[in-house]
Amino acid sequence: MSGFDEYAALLRELSTRQRGGEREIAAEAERRRGLQSAVDTLGQRLAAQGQHLDRLGQAIGVPMTSVPAEAPAPAMAAGGERRVPRPDRGTG
Repeated sequence: MSGFDEYAALLRELSTRQRGGEREIAAEAERRRGLQSAVDTLGQRLAAQGQHLDRLGQAIGVPMTSVPAEAPAPAMAAGGERRVPRPDRGTG
């Protein structure tokens, strides 16, 4: 094989690899767009559910401000075990 033939073969291989990389990048970008679209949809649904809960709370006379922003995290014991308060001893 001549030097030019080797050069041309290597150039074709490089071009093929580059196109493959571009396809992978495009597929990853499409996957991320799909994920972002799903996240956006879920965010919209969550906001709509929050508004519905606000209306329900108003209908029964319980303002949403009386609901805690987030539940307290359970206490964790050494070793990653969850500690549950025991009425007879205070903590588990």
